[in-house]
Amino acid sequence: MSVGASDAEWRGLGEHLGSAYQIADDLRDAVLSPDELGKPAKQDVRNCRPNAVDSYGLDGAYTRLRDAIEAAASSVPTCAGTDSLRQLIYAQAIRLTPEHLVHEVA
Repeated sequence: MSVGASDAEWRGLGEHLGSAYQIADDLRDAVLSPDELGKPAKQDVRNCRPNAVDSYGLDGAYTRLRDAIEAAASSVPTCAGTDSLRQLIYAQAIRLTPEHLVHEVA
């Protein structure tokens, strides 16, 4: 039990954050250059890996990212740090989203 909430109450947060991070990674791989990404880009397509951009298109992947971020923030159990944790989720979403797309996620 953490901050008065059971493990089950935190599970949704972990699942939604995991989805958001994976979608953000897929988007970054698809739209950033190797210099911006800091590693080789377009690896999902090159290696035939399933990814959100291939499955849903760019617009669909952006929508799923926004939905996952909202679901993560909404799933934070009520506790003393609820608002701070939600703010941290949104800040990380902005950090992980390609700069020219930040307005669409935040």
